[in-house]
Amino acid sequence: AAGEHKDLGRRALRAMACAQQISDFAPWDLYAPAPAAASGLISFEQALTLVADAFAGFDPEMGAFARMMAANGWIDAAPSEQRRNGAYSTEYAEPPEPRVFLTFEGTLDNVITLAHELGHAWHSWLLRELPLEQRDYPKTLAETASLFAEALVRDALLAATDNMEQRRAIAWLDGERAASLLLDVPARFTFERALVAAREQGYVGAGQLRQMMKSAQQQWYGDTLSQYDELFWASKGHFSIAELGFYNYPYLFGYLFSLGLYAQQARAGREFVHAYRELLRDTGRMSAEELVEKHLGVDIREPAFWQESLDYVEEAVARLERLV
Repeated sequence: AAGEHKDLGRRALRAMACAQQISDFAPWDLYAPAPAAASGLISFEQALTLVADAFAGFDPEMGAFARMMAANGWIDAAPSEQRRNGAYSTEYAEPPEPRVFLTFEGTLDNVITLAHELGHAWHSWLLRELPLEQRDYPKTLAETASLFAEALVRDALLAATDNMEQRRAIAWLDGERAASLLLDVPARFTFERALVAAREQGYVGAGQLRQMMKSAQQQWYGDTLSQYDELFWASKGHFSIAELGFYNYPYLFGYLFSLGLYAQQARAGREFVHAYRELLRDTGRMSAEELVEKHLGVDIREPAFWQESLDYVEEAVARLERLV
């Protein structure tokens, strides 16, 4: 499905290149910031309220959970000279409690990141009473709750503001996500498949690796890039994890899977809240196919599920094109 809709990622990149007035968009331009960030900084308290209210609009218990995390001091967000940027969620086995780390600097991106990590924490919280072996879910399902939480907050922010600068900033984040997960991650997957096939035949040297990397990026990015990063295989540590192959694939799966669930909730209404909680509780003991079939009666082996995910991406990319 991603392959059939790779033009969505390419459209996002073209819109971003146009906004930055870059005619020869190169690999390093992928990491350029938006041309104009939304004015004013957001306090952590404001960000927490935005996230908690968006969560509560979907599930009151989810909103209350976000506030409880902050009240208990389970979110470490204050910047200091001794810490680096970044974010993650983790949990303890006993007592079964989640913790969130992020460096909050008052940007809209930080707000979305807070939603992302609290989505992970909510997932952990729902699993807390299960046996340890049933709290461990596969990487294909690891981003379900976090990306679903992002979508809740992003749509709530869009609905709450008519400020064009803020809407443009939100649309830019959507465009970055579409380009990353519909072009960059599939290119990595394509490269790694080629690498595994080549290794079965013997040693693979740097020249061959460069050619495989270029070919993979060319296949997905097409002419949206003026040149390709042939040494990306050397700079991305994901390819060098000896005990774990295809580390990148779950990000694409999780992106489209969470958006597919998001599309289901828009149709199912309030009944979806309970089904979503139960689906998350079963992530450590069922496959993705079984989960969705049991809780939503949908077969993700059929293209229709993924098409709904990509319809949501289409709306986001079209919004980006209008705003920039």
